Amino acid sequence: MKPSYSELSPNRCLLKLSGPLMGDLAANLADELSRLSKQGIKQVILDLAEVPLIDSRGLSALIAGYRLFGQKAQHFRLVGLNDQARLLFDLTGFSRNFQTFEHVAEAVGG
Repeated sequence: MKPSYSELSPNRCLLKLSGPLMGDLAANLADELSRLSKQGIKQVILDLAEVPLIDSRGLSALIAGYRLFGQKAQHFRLVGLNDQARLLFDLTGFSRNFQTFEHVAEAVGG
């Protein structure tokens, strides 16, 4: 399944994912993030509330997004991480790099 896209402003968008972030979904996410970066999008808010699992390919896609959007946490925000994703981020040390929020409204407002 491809990420669903919502434009919040001319240079800011919300991507909503559903299903495990692995395999094809991870590849689709990486492609979509690359496309958005080339279009001039400066900030991506990624809603992961409906993502039950993130594997190594999913983590790689998230890291690629972080790098594409300037390696600044405020430019690549993650929303709705479940316990598995939080543990993965803590174990890998990426919790220091990614800005995370409980709800989309928090991420959009900040």
